[in-house]
Order: sequence, then C-alpha cells, then structure tokens
Amino acid sequence: MLFSATDSVDVAPGVVLFPGAVESAAEALLSEIEQIIAVSPLRRVMTPMGKPMSVEMTNCGSVGWVSDRMGYRYESIDPITNQPWPTMPALFADTATEFSFLAGYRYTKIATRPTSLSQLSQFLLVFRSPSRLAASVVPTQR
Repeated sequence: MLFSATDSVDVAPGVVLFPGAVESAAEALLSEIEQIIAVSPLRRVMTPMGKPMSVEMTNCGSVGWVSDRMGYRYESIDPITNQPWPTMPALFADTATEFSFLAGYRYTKIATRPTSLSQLSQFLLVFRSPSRLAASVVPTQR
C-alpha cells in the first residue's frame, strides 16, 4: 500500500484528497457498484440544452440526480426504470461518513441527498465549502 487509508492532501481550499482511502475496500465497492448498475443501468443524461453529457451515470439512495430538457434536479424515481433508485449500500454511507469526518465535516451520518464526494479509482476526494460547488465533476482516473 503506497498510502495509508487516512493520509490526506489538501488539494485546494475545501478539497481533501485521501489517496489510499478505498484501496482495501475496492473490490467490495466495485461489487456494490455492479449491483446498482444491474438494477439501475448506466445512462448518458442530456443537458437542458439537449446535448448529451460526456459521461455515463446512475444513482442510488433515496434520491438521484437527473438531467434532461426540463433541467437539473433530484428525483426519487429512476426515469429509465420507473422504479425507486437502488438502496445506497451501507459500505458507501460508512465510507462517506468516515472520510467526510476526516475532511472536517461534523455530521453524524450521511444525509439522504447525494453526497459531495467523488470516488476515483482507489482514492477518495471530499469537497468542503467553498470548493464543493465549484468542483462537482471530476474525471475518472484509470
């Protein structure tokens, strides 16, 4: 292991990188992601201007972020399957809670709205204000 799970780097004001955060749980996280995709497939959403986004996505939890000609919003029903989004795996919530706390958030649990973190390959970025709103999209690293 190159980094310990709790090693962190302040990338920018309000952005904390945990390079080794999910290395030990990577296989379990990928398995959970595959299960979510099996229920609620990846899709390329449209912008309000009618242009397809360059990434595919899905959601889990009580609400999911959607985008179409009507705009950006959170919905409790997957517009592709017309079913509720898959339940957020406990491993996701536990990981988000742990590293959000290490990054300076002081919540006792992750809210039901989508979190302000992005999991990339085998590391985790946590966005705190003010960077949370400015850096909500991060490219996938492989």
